Amino acid sequence: MERILAEMLKQVWLTYQAFYNPLGIVISLVDITPWLSKEYKMKQINEVASFTEQMVMACESAMTLDIIYHDQFKKIVLEKMGGYGCNAELFGIFSIDQGSDDYLKTYQKMISDAENHIKRLPRGHYAIIERVASTSSYSMIVSDGTGKISVGGKFNSYTTMPTATDVLDCMLSYEIYQCRKAIEMRNARVLNENVMRTHHFYVGQVFKDLQTDEHLPKHKFATTTVSEITDDLQIKLSSTVRGSKYIWSGFVTPTLLSKMIRWVKPKRLNKTSESSTQPALF
Repeated sequence: MERILAEMLKQVWLTYQAFYNPLGIVISLVDITPWLSKEYKMKQINEVASFTEQMVMACESAMTLDIIYHDQFKKIVLEKMGGYGCNAELFGIFSIDQGSDDYLKTYQKMISDAENHIKRLPRGHYAIIERVASTSSYSMIVSDGTGKISVGGKFNSYTTMPTATDVLDCMLSYEIYQCRKAIEMRNARVLNENVMRTHHFYVGQVFKDLQTDEHLPKHKFATTTVSEITDDLQIKLSSTVRGSKYIWSGFVTPTLLSKMIRWVKPKRLNKTSESSTQPALF
C-alpha cells in the first residue's frame, strides 16, 4: 500500500510540475511509463512464460473480476488453482544468539550456507532461521523449485515460528502478484500495439488543445507535437502553451495519447466533425 501511495504522489507531483513550473525548463509532461530498453522489452515478453500455465490461467480468470486488493485476488487464484500446488517440507532450524561475538559475520555465513543448500532442494523445502534474544525472531528460506530462493517471505520477520502454511502462503502470494503484473504489462503492450495500428501516430504529427488529465480541462496545451517514437512504442510529446516560449516534453504510451485526444471538449469535436476539412485535432 505504501508503494502505491508513493507512486500516486509521484504522479501528482509530476503533473504539477508540468503545469506550474515557474522556471520554464524542459520537464516531463507525465511520467506514465519508463523508457524501456529493448532488453527489458524482451524480458516483458518472456515474463508470463516464466509462470506455470495453471497460475497464468487462474490469474487471467481472476482479473476479469476487477479485484483491487491483493489478498482477495490471491484467495481467488488459489481456489482456481486448487491449492498451493506443492507441500512444505522443513529441512531444519538454524539458530544464532544475537548477543554472540561476531554475530553479523556469523549470521551472514549461516544464511549463505543455508541458501546454497535449500535452493538445490525441490520446491517447497524450507529452513527456519531463529535469532535468539530476549524476544526471539524468525525468518524463512524457501526453495522455489528452479534452483533459486523464493522471494516471497524471504524478507519477512516473525515473532513466532512460521508454520508450513505460512511458508507456502508467502511464496505463492508473491508469485501470484508477479504473475498478475506480468499479465497486465503484456496486455498493455498488446493494447499499445493495437492503438498504434489504429491511429498511425507518426513523428511530426501535431495536435491542438490536448490536456494531460481528463478532469483538468483548463490545463491544456496550445500545440502538442510528436517528436519521437521509440522501438518500445513510447511516444515523446513536445508541447507549448499560449503566451509562453517554453516547451514541456515527456513520454506517453499510445494508449494514453489516444485518451488525451478524446478528452478534448465535445463541442470542439462536434465542430470538427461537421467540417468537410481535416479535423483541427490533427
